[in-house]
Amino acid sequence: MTKLQEARQRVREAEALEANTKAKHEAEDKAQAPAQAALERWRKSVSKQPVVILTAGSYRVLPTGLAAVSGYGWDYELRKHLDGQKGKAAEAAVAAAILGGAVTMNVGGGSPKCKGLAAKTRVPDAASLRAWRAAHEKVRKAEAAARTAREAEVAAIRAAFDAGAKVAAEDVAALFAKGYCLLQATAKTSTYGRDHEITTARKTKEAAIAHLAHVQSKSKDPCACATCENDRAVAEVKTRDAERQRERAKAEAAWQKIVDRAPWREFTCPSCAKVVQAQVLPVRTYAGEYGAMSLKCPTPMCGRTTPAASLRTKPVKAAAA
Repeated sequence: MTKLQEARQRVREAEALEANTKAKHEAEDKAQAPAQAALERWRKSVSKQPVVILTAGSYRVLPTGLAAVSGYGWDYELRKHLDGQKGKAAEAAVAAAILGGAVTMNVGGGSPKCKGLAAKTRVPDAASLRAWRAAHEKVRKAEAAARTAREAEVAAIRAAFDAGAKVAAEDVAALFAKGYCLLQATAKTSTYGRDHEITTARKTKEAAIAHLAHVQSKSKDPCACATCENDRAVAEVKTRDAERQRERAKAEAAWQKIVDRAPWREFTCPSCAKVVQAQVLPVRTYAGEYGAMSLKCPTPMCGRTTPAASLRTKPVKAAAA
């Protein structure tokens, strides 16, 4: 087959595909025409009666009736219940599934099942509908008037801007500088700061009065005023700190004696493989206790501590310079 013949064949195949597709769609439309007509009649019939629904704490009017309510996953959930049925049998099967809660309704902020939707739906009478339509018309006119008024306001503001006098940057700076300086001149302690100062002063006075009463009573017991209690607490903390300082000084002195007497050894570090020199010292814990005798590699990038018993060492007088 030549290229020309191949091209003409492709055109014929494309034309046949187009014709077959068109015929398929026409046949489908013809087959569905009765159902389509029935669907339109159903929509007209169900949309004639408005309903009132209570959802999310507010009332809503659905002018086209319950047919206006949509749902979540209807096609997937309800298709399973058709199971090849048609006509009244199919409608009955789907109705039973909806009534059983197979699908969820979508009603402006609410998501009820069928029974929940029915419980919150009412069919209003003709008088109520007339009253609602009259009120709704007033709302519509008021909203239209409000939109017109807002547009007029925006136009007026824009015209005022275009016709207004320009402002110099120096005047803006002077205006804010004046206000800032006046605020600084009248600055006061913050409300929290004032309240705290008042509370502190009151407690100080109460402590002083209590201390005076204790002194006047000539009691041998410790004074229970807040100031004296605080002084005693501070003294206790200072005493404990001093004791800890003495204990640390003793521990450091004891450690220094161990360091002064510890022998030097030359060894090959198992981590960095360098030949180094270090003192044989016990591992010192944070609690001040001593562990196994060990050697610490002095290399800055290593610093590994290894038990001395696991290393081959050679005595030296001191670390090499």
